[in-house]
Amino acid sequence: MLKIVKLAFSYMCHYKKQTLATFLGMVMSAMLISGIGSLLHSGRIADLESARRQYGDYHYIIPDRTGWYENAMKVPDTKDYTITDSGVITVKKEVEEPYQVIFCSADEGYMKSTGRSLIKGEYPDKSDEIALDYYSINNLGVSDNIGDNIEVCGSIYTLSGIISDGVEENVQVFVSQDITLDMEEKFIFLKFDEKREVFEQFSALIKKYEIDFDTTKRNRNVTAYVGGEPTESIIDTLKVAVSNSNAGLVYFLGSLNESKELMSKIVFLVLSIFGAFVIYSLFEITVVKRTEQYAVMQVLGLEPKHLFGTMFVELFVISASGYMLGCIAGNMIAKLIYSNIGTIFSTDSNITEFFISKSIIWQGAVFFLFYIIIICLMIIRKMVKSSDMQMIRNNITYKRFKRGIFSKKSHNLTKLLTKRFMFGKVCTFVGIIISLSLGGVIFLSTTYVAQSTEKNNNHAFRTDEGLGADIKVYIDSDNGGYSISQSIFDNIKKIDGVLQADETSYLLGEIMLENGIFKWKEFFPETANDGTKQEQRIIDNYNGVIVQQGEDSYRLKVNVYGYSDDMINELNDYLIEGKIDSSEIKKSNSVILKPLTDGQGNIGGVDIKPGDTINLKVPKTMGNPELLKFNGIDNEYVEKEFTVAAVCNRPLAKNDYFIGDNGTDNVDIIMTNEQMLNNFKVEEYNSISVRLDDIKKSHSVTEKIHAEINGLSRCMVKEYSDAINQRNKELKYKVCFFYGIAFMLFCISVLHIVNSMKYIVISRRHEFGIMRAMGITDSGFLKMLISEGIRYGVFTSIFMAALYFVVHQIAYYMMIKVFLYIIAEKNIMLLPCIIMSAVNILICIISVIVAGKSILKEDIITEIMHI
Repeated sequence: MLKIVKLAFSYMCHYKKQTLATFLGMVMSAMLISGIGSLLHSGRIADLESARRQYGDYHYIIPDRTGWYENAMKVPDTKDYTITDSGVITVKKEVEEPYQVIFCSADEGYMKSTGRSLIKGEYPDKSDEIALDYYSINNLGVSDNIGDNIEVCGSIYTLSGIISDGVEENVQVFVSQDITLDMEEKFIFLKFDEKREVFEQFSALIKKYEIDFDTTKRNRNVTAYVGGEPTESIIDTLKVAVSNSNAGLVYFLGSLNESKELMSKIVFLVLSIFGAFVIYSLFEITVVKRTEQYAVMQVLGLEPKHLFGTMFVELFVISASGYMLGCIAGNMIAKLIYSNIGTIFSTDSNITEFFISKSIIWQGAVFFLFYIIIICLMIIRKMVKSSDMQMIRNNITYKRFKRGIFSKKSHNLTKLLTKRFMFGKVCTFVGIIISLSLGGVIFLSTTYVAQSTEKNNNHAFRTDEGLGADIKVYIDSDNGGYSISQSIFDNIKKIDGVLQADETSYLLGEIMLENGIFKWKEFFPETANDGTKQEQRIIDNYNGVIVQQGEDSYRLKVNVYGYSDDMINELNDYLIEGKIDSSEIKKSNSVILKPLTDGQGNIGGVDIKPGDTINLKVPKTMGNPELLKFNGIDNEYVEKEFTVAAVCNRPLAKNDYFIGDNGTDNVDIIMTNEQMLNNFKVEEYNSISVRLDDIKKSHSVTEKIHAEINGLSRCMVKEYSDAINQRNKELKYKVCFFYGIAFMLFCISVLHIVNSMKYIVISRRHEFGIMRAMGITDSGFLKMLISEGIRYGVFTSIFMAALYFVVHQIAYYMMIKVFLYIIAEKNIMLLPCIIMSAVNILICIISVIVAGKSILKEDIITEIMHI
């Protein structure tokens, strides 16, 4: 064993250039894997911290109706669960008119859990004192001066403090903990130990204290990152995917992405394979140079297992040292990139801390150890299949070639030799082309994902996050009798600083689904027949979302929206089928349909397409709650037939107060406000989206809007300027993150191409020396190399484009079906492909020229004697 080690070290010392090349290849591979792995890891932590800031640093909300909380906190750390933080908010009174106002008291744990703090003043400790946040102050229209007497819900209170705004969009009045009002209902905000499975701890707690799971609430935006969601095993997920025809591969991949961080694993696998290609190509070069020596040692009695040991020790030492250095350098560069993102792309100086992904480093180490063994076995297998004489002649192959004359039909000797050099060994040529192409494919794919992510985030920003307007004026009620008049809307449009105001009207409607139009019976609890129950509020207020009429007929509740012309036209960004044009829609009195969307992004639940007709039924007045159950007599409703002009996958302005609307789980019918007036005599609005010409005017415009809506019941104003600024910075960071990865891949790809092309030239010194001895000129020699470089560049670019086309289709499918992007760039990125192809050709040409000039500097005899 000691002799094998000494032999391996002797080889490393003697072949310094090859050792250095392999070492640098491992360094680059380790930099790639560990650096990007840590960037992904840091990005995930940044997303988690962003979610904590936006939605609170707690995992679950559990009502305390049996006194379980006091008993649980006596022993918060058990073998089944560990409660690390908790907070209590006690609801003491709820007022419905003229606003929905919640009187409550909260402890320090609640304030910490929800990210709220006392901005100024003190928390109330007397029965006539209250504390408010600015959202409540603005919507109540009261003074924000500490010590002022203000009127809230008919009573006079002293404002003792101001609290930072919370996540919930409701008016909260904080009172003394000792005060007694109409009710005393406690809600517990719990955070568990995130080093353990969070959902298992939560399950153990509710099981121990017999708490009804349906009464609890998850902070989904946080628990999704810390294992706080219910999961099933991979085997169970696979069984569902195979047994359910509606699930399949998409369901399987989507479930893995949610529970097993599929994206990070895919990135790790792709980068590891790319790094493996680099290492294999570099070490194979080293072995080829020593083939004759290995053969001589075999003749002298060295067995294949001894050669395997020599190669393994050599490659292990080089790889281990290169991997450690690469991890250090990769994480240092990644940290530098990460720490500069904020200063380059935003004005925020609060940069998120960089975290090293230890799991990725260990996984990479195991992968490369396994791969080293595979490389050595593959090379030994080749040697075993070759005779000692073949190895001595440096011709490791067991395929016989026929002798022949190749210059009968061609007088261009350099062109002929270029072809023979390239295609003499097809497997070698194909391996080089694949190796050279991989970096470009990964770079193009990463760039494509970056562009699609930027596009998707911008659209999700407006729809799913509701941040399409700087200020939103809306009716905070599920009572259809409240609305915003046309005159108020006109006055808001005239406020100085308002760039654009878009009005939205709303009706609750019902459509008939007959003759098998409704496909997804399992989608709604009312039709699933699997034991699930619809929310009781939906049953009580609207008689459910869907009601079966006959064997294959259903009545489905839908949200009916009236949009401004500008908003109608903006829906083109979310178009799936058909054509959206506000003037055409008004002229033909047609509508836009937003269908159901399942967990895999499919929209086939309701089989309605552009050109189909629907019968839409709406109550004559939204102020009568009984009519919203759609059980009244016919003359209390208006029923109209409409043609569907287009299908889109998201609404813009939404109303969450009736049957709800999260953008996926309900059908929406969208038309212009003019159509709402002409068809249903709807003259007033449910919400107004306001965009400003200068974000700095946000506060003053909000005050003026409050003046306009003063006295209008249940009308609220929400200012989104700060949230929009914060999210814009985060979106810019994510896009920069992807482009940073693409740039790193591009640099490593360039280094790999340069190294490979140099080897292609230098490995033929013997042949080139003979050609020079036969009389080829220096310029002719360089022309031949340039021709070869161009050919390699062209073949590499062709293969890269073909492979990228396949990867592009897979990536598009994954983004739409697995990662559930609202929209992704579907077209092939021609310009980046052309640029990358040109770069490939240029690099190949430059590399062979540089290597060729180094050969020309040597004397011919030395080159001919080089083997």
